[in-house]
Amino acid sequence: MDKKIKIRPATLIARDDGRVEVQRECQVTGDVFIIIVEAMAILDWKAGKLIQDAFPELTKDQREILQTGFTPAEWDAMPGWSDDDEEDEG
Repeated sequence: MDKKIKIRPATLIARDDGRVEVQRECQVTGDVFIIIVEAMAILDWKAGKLIQDAFPELTKDQREILQTGFTPAEWDAMPGWSDDDEEDEG
């Protein structure tokens, strides 16, 4: 049976297949993001592995949701922050 654990700002559900379902509701749009990852990848990441190495199959936005809990819409809603600003610095 799957076990559900509430960890703010996301809900993590341990699945019977060895994976973890991460659910995060965007506070701006109300959309629910669901990301399914291997449980061992989470342990590797928490042990110090870089997030892009632990989860190479995820998009940049999915990794950001895991790492910070912020969705793209939430970042865009923050004053003074946008992806365009980040690209201009390079």
